[in-house]
Amino acid sequence: MKRLALILVCLMAAMAVHAQTTKQEVIDNPVVTRGHYSTYPVPAETLTPAPEGYVPVYMSHYGRHGSRYHTSRSNHTNAYKILKDAKEADLLTSFGKTVYKRVRTMRTDAKGKDGGLTDVGVQEHRGIAERMYNNFPELFVGNAVIECRSTEAPRCILSMAANNERLKELNPGLNITRTAYEGDESYLRREKYQHDNKKDMGTARKQLLEELDATAFIKRIFESGIADILDEKEQKKFMREMFALYQIAGCTASCGVEFDDLFNPEELFILWRANNAGNYAKCGNSKKHGKGVLNDAKPLLKDIVERTDDALAGNGISADLRFGHDIAIAPLAALINVNQIGAKVDPIDDAFTVWADYKVMPMGVNIQFVFYRNAANDVLVKVLYCEKEATLPALKPVSGPYYQWKDVRTYLLSLVK
Repeated sequence: MKRLALILVCLMAAMAVHAQTTKQEVIDNPVVTRGHYSTYPVPAETLTPAPEGYVPVYMSHYGRHGSRYHTSRSNHTNAYKILKDAKEADLLTSFGKTVYKRVRTMRTDAKGKDGGLTDVGVQEHRGIAERMYNNFPELFVGNAVIECRSTEAPRCILSMAANNERLKELNPGLNITRTAYEGDESYLRREKYQHDNKKDMGTARKQLLEELDATAFIKRIFESGIADILDEKEQKKFMREMFALYQIAGCTASCGVEFDDLFNPEELFILWRANNAGNYAKCGNSKKHGKGVLNDAKPLLKDIVERTDDALAGNGISADLRFGHDIAIAPLAALINVNQIGAKVDPIDDAFTVWADYKVMPMGVNIQFVFYRNAANDVLVKVLYCEKEATLPALKPVSGPYYQWKDVRTYLLSLVK
């Protein structure tokens, strides 16, 4: 009975991570509307011990880069120009003047740093590395060999560096190799389908944004004469640009700017719901685009299986650590259907109820396959998503969150055909 209770507790905890999302949940906790710009959710759960006799022998990992600056300064530049022009025309409310100062500060801080890793992002990956080391010390003992690969994006390379630096601080004897080759991009960041269908993937977002009413938002920031400078379409665009700055503020905390007082909960929900639908179309298993999106994840999954086979056969590698992007890990999670992330709906049909970007792909999101072996050479695997024990709905665990690797391997290979 105790064992059954433990299994149920583990399953319920893991499933709760990606349980259905409600509008009320978002309204009550508006910080989640930062969506895929949400900072990394540091886990608080204690991991389930392995069955008796099993010890960790290998880890296969893929992680998104840590918190970053916006990849384009257009949000800062356009919003700042509008606010500056309004200030010079004496069309800012007293609240609007504080917004202008904050946007100016954020714009100055972000200058020349487009897409770059922030201090927050560095600390996120240092923390992940430290918990990795503490959770699975058997993998990082002595001169263990750790092989790391990154896409060519500087934010990913620096995330890898932050991870490796912390591991080396904890054990200077580790043998860590690092690469960031163009040749690895084909599976670390394969986005052919996403690239070819980018315009169509934005349809759901545009449709949902049609219900956006910027009237109250504009009145909080500008005096009535702003209509002479910005028409209704431009006002909505400004509102969306300010939402983008609100979303990224947690990632750029070192500049001391927040916009938590900028929107009301209903406005945040409408803006986030639209963005989430677009992210789901781009990175999830949607009815229209899911097949193509998930196909792009197959080379990465194939790499995970092949390198696991080599490691378990005795190639001497303790961990394969990959560093990339949300556009790779979210489709991978959907392909495997870890924690039911592979749910299939139409983006316009309230996709947020089954797929929420702040749960699926926050900054630093990572998936860890941890392999355990006993004296009889039997191999189990546990999957962690954002370092929390996850479920594979297609398979039955043998104990708590632990699955037979031979069963998981067969399942994963069936997905890459």
